[in-house]
Amino acid sequence: MGFRMEKKLDNTNSVDFNFIRQEMLTTHLNPSKLTNLNNTKEKLLNVLEEDARKKKEAFEKGYYLLKAQMEDSSIDGLFKANDELEPIAIENFKTNEEMLSSIFTLAFWKNYVKKPSKIQTQMNYSDEMLLCLYSLGSHFYEEKQYREAIDSYNFICMLNPSISSFWVALGLSLEGNNEMSSAFKAFERAVELTPFEIAPYIALIRCSEKLHDFRSVIELLNKASNNPNFEEDAKAALEYVLSVKR
Repeated sequence: MGFRMEKKLDNTNSVDFNFIRQEMLTTHLNPSKLTNLNNTKEKLLNVLEEDARKKKEAFEKGYYLLKAQMEDSSIDGLFKANDELEPIAIENFKTNEEMLSSIFTLAFWKNYVKKPSKIQTQMNYSDEMLLCLYSLGSHFYEEKQYREAIDSYNFICMLNPSISSFWVALGLSLEGNNEMSSAFKAFERAVELTPFEIAPYIALIRCSEKLHDFRSVIELLNKASNNPNFEEDAKAALEYVLSVKR
């Protein structure tokens, strides 16, 4: 049997290989499977483009909102956020037009969705500039202008997504606007950045109560309770969640 099989393989010509190749394609990559793969790929591309489009629009909205607010509040071209911060030139906010035009493209945001970058550096914004922008967002929030606060903090979070406090501020603004699912995601991002700070967890618990869904926050608190330095706070928060959940 083995001899015959070997002999058969020795005699296999290119036509036979083509037949085998076609048979394998038919068996493992039949038209319906190929269609499903193509459909899945198309859906993923559509999701990517939609996400990129939303981020692009949010970034532009935040940029023009804060630009207008700074211009309206400036004196002799200088904007002073509060007594703790030095005045800052509005011209430093108006980024290079060529750079701005490249950032305001869908292609830029498609790449950003795949791999978020620190746009603060690209726009040549100092940390002091970000603090001024944060102060403007806080003003909107304190005045209960939650939509404007959301637009401001969306912009700031995209400028530098590595600052936990920015995500907390965005979450609070979304919570004030009764957008609980989005607020939860913002607070969740803050937890990822500072997993052993209790404030974002408390905010997550508030959102969970309003959403009547505690699964995610329980999972996060269980994970946090494994750290000896945070165990006490995490377990106390978890105990509260479980008592409310009953």
